[in-house]
Amino acid sequence: MFLLALVAGRSSASAGAAADNVQVVSGMGSVALRRTMPSLYVFAFCYGALVCAAFPLAGLGGPVLVWAGYAVAVTGLALGQTVALWRATSGRG
Repeated sequence: MFLLALVAGRSSASAGAAADNVQVVSGMGSVALRRTMPSLYVFAFCYGALVCAAFPLAGLGGPVLVWAGYAVAVTGLALGQTVALWRATSGRG
């Protein structure tokens, strides 16, 4: 968990960039444990929701809302992958 806090703290000011850094660490931890299916499901859900929302967001607010949607998707991805990694390492998954 210290590594997650370190990576998040060293990223740029963008919340999306911080969440993206956290999800990479969690995703690589899942790969190292050879437990990649939960990560795949989280990716499919978060980025699938972003794909479905991209055109309506672009129509309503242009690129600003699309980037906000991306930040929300990546934050959900970081949370989902962190939970998946926690479950895999605690023996619950």
